[in-house]
Amino acid sequence: MKHPNRCRWVMMATIIAGIALAGLSGIVSGAEPIHPMFVLGAVLALGGVVFGVITVRCPFCGHSLDLHGFGTEYCSYCGEKLD
Repeated sequence: MKHPNRCRWVMMATIIAGIALAGLSGIVSGAEPIHPMFVLGAVLALGGVVFGVITVRCPFCGHSLDLHGFGTEYCSYCGEKLD
């Protein structure tokens, strides 16, 4: 994906889905022993963070953009407008 704001939304949705899946496993099976659904949710959330670090970049200069927030209009490094 070339659009960093779209990548940011995918990252956040993946993290939220992973946290929800891990939380649901805690509700369904409790804390003892660790349920495989909890591990899957944790891996999904961690994968969302890794996806964000790799893809939320300026398409012009390649610098990493902030991962927090819901949208960035301009790159803080080169000043180009992000679509």
